[in-house]
Amino acid sequence: MATESTITEGFSIEVTDTEGAAVVCLGGRVRVDSSPGLRKELLALLSRRSLPTLIIDLSGLSYIDCSGIATLIEALRIARQRHTNLIDDYPRQ
Repeated sequence: MATESTITEGFSIEVTDTEGAAVVCLGGRVRVDSSPGLRKELLALLSRRSLPTLIIDLSGLSYIDCSGIATLIEALRIARQRHTNLIDDYPRQ
């Protein structure tokens, strides 16, 4: 299991690769200045040939604007085209 973190002012992305899935944990605020980084990360994950499931954990977000929502909708559209399950919640243990 590999983990990678990206932190910008007021926003963080933590990606954990597990067997059969990638888990993306978002934290802070997704705004017009941080959504391009989120988009880049999600599109990179979705470009993998064998990613059956992409889990996006939104529980750490305190705010998301329309640019962040548009990014998530774009990720959903691409996931559907690639037959990748996109799940918007991740059960914590």
